[in-house]
Amino acid sequence: MGKVIEKKIEILVENLEKGMSITCFLDVPQIFKKMDDVTISFLKRINFKKIKIRRFSKTLDILAKDLMPYDEVLEFYPLNPPLVINNQKTIDVFLQYGFKKITALVTETVSNTNGRSLTIVMEETKANLNRIKDNIDNSRKIIDKGYEVLSDMFEQKQISEKHITGAKELARDMVVNISKNSQASMVLSILKDHDEYTFRHCVDVANQVIIVCNFMGDKSEKHLQIISMGGLLHDIGKSMIPKEIINKPGPLSDDEWAIMKKHPTYSAEILSRQGVDDIAIDIAHFHHVKKNGKGYPQKAFSEISDLAKLTAISDVFQALVTKRPYKMTDPPNIALSKIRQWASDDFDERLVDLFIKSFGVYPIGSVVLLNDKRIAFVVGRGDETTRPLVAVVVDENRKFVRNSDFVDLSNPEFNELKIVKPLDHRKIFKEKAAELFMRLELH
Repeated sequence: MGKVIEKKIEILVENLEKGMSITCFLDVPQIFKKMDDVTISFLKRINFKKIKIRRFSKTLDILAKDLMPYDEVLEFYPLNPPLVINNQKTIDVFLQYGFKKITALVTETVSNTNGRSLTIVMEETKANLNRIKDNIDNSRKIIDKGYEVLSDMFEQKQISEKHITGAKELARDMVVNISKNSQASMVLSILKDHDEYTFRHCVDVANQVIIVCNFMGDKSEKHLQIISMGGLLHDIGKSMIPKEIINKPGPLSDDEWAIMKKHPTYSAEILSRQGVDDIAIDIAHFHHVKKNGKGYPQKAFSEISDLAKLTAISDVFQALVTKRPYKMTDPPNIALSKIRQWASDDFDERLVDLFIKSFGVYPIGSVVLLNDKRIAFVVGRGDETTRPLVAVVVDENRKFVRNSDFVDLSNPEFNELKIVKPLDHRKIFKEKAAELFMRLELH
């Protein structure tokens, strides 16, 4: 038998559930850096007992009711009493205002092994899966919009102001979408079954860079939109490369490769002419620079931005997991392992670790083979990075199951189970992987 306890945990706002209680907001969204009547009224409703602010040159601890316009919030002190979450609408409001991390009180059953109850973990996973499913349709719409915007840009030799305006709108939509749920876009990226390489690749790279920056929690929405522009347009210089080189179904010759290596410089020139922010230009110009000096264009690795280095990691990850006629497709876990191996020569190792930490060793949506011959989707991280939460979709006799067995591989109950290897979802599910993931029902 287990006992019921109340436990304080640090979680993302997007993972809040009905019945939890917020004890403290751990970040200060940009909107509270310069207070106005709307934000003051909002904080008064929450009934903060104490807030640290800067008023002119003074730092003060005050009550929410004493806030004044133009105060800058520096820190939110713990709520007393904690704020109980009664409905999804409350969570959505906090997401709308830009809150990301909190501490919360949760009630759970602790087993005799001091591990969490499988029932509690499953209910949390179900709730997160529902949030992902709710946001997948919107993520699909943004991907389709990205394909439309970028395909038109790549077809034109001259990029117009209209194109840039469309890209900015797309970048904004992506940032807002990821702030609601960062995992839906990643699931769609992992479970794609086609090879619309240049256009879809750019959207996926931008999405992943934003997700990592969002995970770090230190970028404003405006800054994230600029970063998103850099990711979306990092390959726009390929519009200046002959199509027979871009679309060649196999390795390039030395002469062709010399031409292809010019595309980052072309990207920077195109974006500069359109007055795009320097941060986005830097991402586009230097995302192929390598630590060992073998990248392009020639530039000291220490002189390029972390955002360009991060885009380089995402660019390679997407190339590895994307279906192409002339190469094998890597499952996400294998792609991440390769990137870690190459980090000493090619990448910033600190950013590689951050990239992997953002998505998990086995990202949600990955497909894995268990040692009892069953096949499962990864549906959560679990307490151990190499033993995630999974949902079985194919039994040991290779038959699809209607209701998925939920397995927490980090729970002692499943000590004998382990992941044998990650699988390419296309070989198992053909083009139906995303549809099957959407139909997952855990029990």
